[in-house]
Amino acid sequence: MLTYESFPSHFHHCMLSECPHSAVCLRFRAFTLAPQQITTFSLLNPSALKSQDLLKCRWLYKAEPQLYTRGLSSVLERLPHATLATIRTELILLMGHSTYYRHLRNERWLDPETQHHIQEIFRKHGVEEFLVYGETRFAV
Repeated sequence: MLTYESFPSHFHHCMLSECPHSAVCLRFRAFTLAPQQITTFSLLNPSALKSQDLLKCRWLYKAEPQLYTRGLSSVLERLPHATLATIRTELILLMGHSTYYRHLRNERWLDPETQHHIQEIFRKHGVEEFLVYGETRFAV
């Protein structure tokens, strides 16, 4: 579920509801999700946008947001002890020893591709319900 807090503070908003892409554009979505207590944000100039061909808008951002997560150590702490060693070994094989420990110390964010591989490892061992990360951030 996309919330306003998912967008970075420097994300450019668009308020052009008549744009043919407004239903799929994340910039328009950010504008519509902005809560009343947010008093300022970066807004694209509607006059400048209207002067261009909106079908070829250079500011269109319709890609799905990439969610990066952090908190691998809290995920592993909830695992049954019997499967922890096996999963830890597979995670080290996946990421490498150094990167694995950086993720445990929350020094690095898990990109969507690595999250997918981790999910496959957990699924293989039947412990998917433990895969809930402590932090998530949106990347543009």
